Amino acid sequence: MTSTRLSKNLQRFIHKFESQSLLSNEQKAELDRRLEEYKQGKGKNYTWEEVKMKLRKDSKENK
Repeated sequence: MTSTRLSKNLQRFIHKFESQSLLSNEQKAELDRRLEEYKQGKGKNYTWEEVKMKLRKDSKENK
């Protein structure tokens, strides 16, 4: 296969892949909503340590 043909095939593959969505419209809307909250400073951000502590706490409570 020539490099030109390979390049064209790769471009077609990338275009096809990018046009396929793995998220539903509802999921996209939810992500957009959360992003806007984050940009406006309304969302709560957690450190990795906070997330781990919360998971450990929840795990102990559910035993």
